[in-house]
Amino acid sequence: MAGKKTDKRHIRYSIFILTVTVVTVIYAGIFSYFLYGAVKDVQISSNFFNRFIATASEAAPADEWRLYTGFASGISYRYPNNFSSEYIEPISWPPIVEILNEEFSCINGEYKIISGKEYCLEKTIEYSDKDTTTSYSYSFPQGGMIKFIFSISEDNCSNYSGDEKRNCETEQAFFDPDLLMANMRETFTIETAPVAAP
Repeated sequence: MAGKKTDKRHIRYSIFILTVTVVTVIYAGIFSYFLYGAVKDVQISSNFFNRFIATASEAAPADEWRLYTGFASGISYRYPNNFSSEYIEPISWPPIVEILNEEFSCINGEYKIISGKEYCLEKTIEYSDKDTTTSYSYSFPQGGMIKFIFSISEDNCSNYSGDEKRNCETEQAFFDPDLLMANMRETFTIETAPVAAP
């Protein structure tokens, strides 16, 4: 009788070990699948991100970053020629720049510190079944107050499925308008007319 009980315990233990092994393999397979998919998507969006965030201090190709010069206003700045993206599209681009002869303030917007510098962000969002359009207005102090105004359209990712939906969501997750603004500001200059001697 003792031998039979030992055999039964051994069988139960073997079944338990086999069950744990099978479950572990299944979970490992599921985890690997989603991990591979996530890494694949991140690589796709990282390429977009790297092109998009290249600053003027780096060797950015001329077809990716262009120089805007306002001869009448004396301003200049660099901006991405295109976003090299599939699900994000600039609408009002390059940004409109306003020079305001007033002290920097942020009464109606959101006060932000981006890359160690002050900004006031005002934005409006319009939704549709096809996409979402966001209008951005970034103000910052520089010899008064400077305002950058632009609009971005983002596809409604729920209109896609499978890998395309995941790519849409990942690309939009990488999009950072704050960092975009910070990079353009780093290239921004304004020339003031010389004051005539009395």
